[in-house]
Amino acid sequence: MASESYVLSHDAQDSNSVHKGIGLLPFQTLCHWDVELEKEKKKLLLIKHSQAPILSLNEGDCVEVYR
Repeated sequence: MASESYVLSHDAQDSNSVHKGIGLLPFQTLCHWDVELEKEKKKLLLIKHSQAPILSLNEGDCVEVYR
């Protein structure tokens, strides 16, 4: 992830921890948001981790950043 931090969505992965991204973008990321079953839990993990804004992306979405 290009963001500061993120939480994984899939059951086979560690989805109970905040993971460090490479920090290119000043926000936290929640991917696959439209199919996420534990939305509140994931949001709270990130809110407790950092005050950076949270970007949620639906399955298949992407973001383009221009300078």
